[in-house]
Amino acid sequence: MYERFGRDELIQEPEIPEEGESLWAAFWLLNRRRPQGMNGPQPLTYAEIASWSHLTGEILLREEITIITDMDDAYLDALAKEREAQRVANEKPKA
Repeated sequence: MYERFGRDELIQEPEIPEEGESLWAAFWLLNRRRPQGMNGPQPLTYAEIASWSHLTGEILLREEITIITDMDDAYLDALAKEREAQRVANEKPKA
């Protein structure tokens, strides 16, 4: 069923500990508004995080900002690996 998307099965979302749920939610809210470039999504900036924090009233500690930017780095790395795997899968062998 998931072959259409290049997957054998549905990927299970990670289990998030209760203490991390607010940061997980914040990351996905920020992700929805991230800038897009010619090569896909761009990294979240400190300015975007600060703006979001100011506009929503969600106060973030320095450590929490670091966690969000680490999550963003991991997200972008995973996307890059997925795009590369798709590119390789779509390459036609030379005859």
